[in-house]
Amino acid sequence: MIILMLPVFVVTAFIFNKNWQDAATMAVLIATLPRQIQLLQMCYALIGYHTSIGVIKTMLDGILEVLQPTTVDLDTYIQANEIRVKQTGEIFDSTQLPKQGRVTLIGNNGVGKSCMLLKLKEDYQEQAYYLPAKHNLYFNYKSDKAHKGSTGQQLIKQIQEIREDDQSRIVMLDEWDAHLDRENTQIIDQYLDELAQTRLVMDVRH
Repeated sequence: MIILMLPVFVVTAFIFNKNWQDAATMAVLIATLPRQIQLLQMCYALIGYHTSIGVIKTMLDGILEVLQPTTVDLDTYIQANEIRVKQTGEIFDSTQLPKQGRVTLIGNNGVGKSCMLLKLKEDYQEQAYYLPAKHNLYFNYKSDKAHKGSTGQQLIKQIQEIREDDQSRIVMLDEWDAHLDRENTQIIDQYLDELAQTRLVMDVRH
């Protein structure tokens, strides 16, 4: 604002110094002075808007960057020959999935068991559930504000809802027992056995 006003003050002072004895010129100078100040204020506001637009653009770019899905080639993290099925001991073949039953993936750490589940989720989309979900908005029980429960109790409620969904064919669970006590682990294991009678249940155990 000061930088914008400085040229006006200089010109006004120059005109005043040259024409201070000319009443008409002085009258015009005084009459237009408020308008000059108003124009300066408008210029200052425009500069502020320009700065705000830059800040808003930067924020929007950041939001878009976060929301834009990052493409990851999961195959590069999967060592298919090192992933086996616990129930049979055979190498897991993702192209030959049974229609129902339990399939537990086993293998050393880092062979890509979790990535295998994620890849299958990408392939089957809405026909498959992947737990733990990235957020709990998929499940109706979360709409109850009074809902409280342990990790195991929440997982049980999720499985109960999945069991009522006729659209899903596959249920995948990634280290679902990592933070559960023995009692909840046994209860959920039984739920999964029941679910496996009509669906394919695939899991990676802790």
